[in-house]
Amino acid sequence: MKTTTISDCLSRTLWSGADRPGRMHDQTAMRTEGIAEQLRLHPDVKAKVDEGYRGLANEFSDQVTAPPQGRQEDRR
Repeated sequence: MKTTTISDCLSRTLWSGADRPGRMHDQTAMRTEGIAEQLRLHPDVKAKVDEGYRGLANEFSDQVTAPPQGRQEDRR
């Protein structure tokens, strides 16, 4: 199972999405939960995400930061 959870800078849970099958890609879960739409509606919101949400960081580069993408060799 996989749940998308959003917390503030003090690690307090602000929102927790529905449980999804673990095989569901993070990007699919993010779109299903409406996170991208919320970022569009609230352009002043900033977020830090893990590498599974890199597409979100690419789409909302002013608002979302993801860890730098490493080379394939570095991830082994």
